[in-house]
Amino acid sequence: GDNRVVVLDRKRATQLKVGGTRGAAKLSSPAAFVYSDNDRFYIADKGRDRIAVFGRDGIFLFAFGRHGADSQLLNSPTQVGVDAEEKIYVLDRSDGGRVSVFDSKGVLLGQMSAKNIKGGTERTRSLTAMAVDRQGRLFVADSGNGTAGLVFTPQFDQQGGYVVVFAASDRKSVV
Repeated sequence: GDNRVVVLDRKRATQLKVGGTRGAAKLSSPAAFVYSDNDRFYIADKGRDRIAVFGRDGIFLFAFGRHGADSQLLNSPTQVGVDAEEKIYVLDRSDGGRVSVFDSKGVLLGQMSAKNIKGGTERTRSLTAMAVDRQGRLFVADSGNGTAGLVFTPQFDQQGGYVVVFAASDRKSVV
């Protein structure tokens, strides 16, 4: 109940507590976290509408995002993932589920939302979970259509929008 992420060893003994009790390091309803190859903890801090970044020692480094629905803001982030290039993928609750991609400093690279994915269904999409692999392939669960594993590699066009390549059909849709 103290809004921290606790790292345990194999014997379930506490090795590290990530997240402070006040100031910028304080977490409010951490929803998900990932540990990167560059020894950083990225925590989806749902209650503060941000991603909080901590070093391997649990020391707060920086945070990005705050409440809102426009492109630079986050709305209750629920999932976070990191690829091998240290790109940060965040799923939040905007627009039926929105995935935003940031660089390692928290600068927005691009985003897509459920309402922008075209093709494959006439039903409303609702992105509820996501994962990213080391190659930057994004896997999402679409509860609006009862599907999981919609796989695509996000690519940006010159206007900053996504060109989504669906792995199953090799179709392209611009979102």
